[in-house]
Amino acid sequence: MAPSQSGDAPDVSAGFTSVDRQPDTDFLVATMDATARWPAVRYLRSWERSHLALQPGEWIVDVGCGPGDVTIGRCGDVGAAGHVLGLDASTAMLDVARRRAAEAGANAEFGVGDAQALALPDGDRDACRSERMLQWVPDPERALAEMVRVVRPGGRVVIADTDWRSLMFDLIEPDVHAAVTEAFRAVRGPG
Repeated sequence: MAPSQSGDAPDVSAGFTSVDRQPDTDFLVATMDATARWPAVRYLRSWERSHLALQPGEWIVDVGCGPGDVTIGRCGDVGAAGHVLGLDASTAMLDVARRRAAEAGANAEFGVGDAQALALPDGDRDACRSERMLQWVPDPERALAEMVRVVRPGGRVVIADTDWRSLMFDLIEPDVHAAVTEAFRAVRGPG
């Protein structure tokens, strides 16, 4: 998938750390949409949904909701008596999420949020989910602590993320392997 001709190419090293400062946010949304169709991501989301085991009337927060597709899907799980809140650092992603929720007739709420300092009271939610977001924040442990803080005792937190430290390259040439590994670490950081 190539970036649109309307702007400069996205800054690959920034990735999703600063979506709103990227020249082509539509490209980033399209990338997320394409990734959502991967069998592995569909399986991951199915696994997550079964482990969240949301019930009608429950309240859930989706931290790093992106364009909101999963957030919107959780509205059906909690029903009209429940509450689904999607938070993201990107207003561009939230604009897409709000539009998609309106088109789907979903009663999801969306807002700008910092995963490392959630503006929610302690124990405010029955559940929290986050997918592939921790890899983009400076302090993933703090973000995780915040997600745990806002979930009531006995609630559920389901996190799915990428551990880039465990990524392996199967390359025959040792020099090529070392160069690819080093380049990847330079772009992605320590993991």
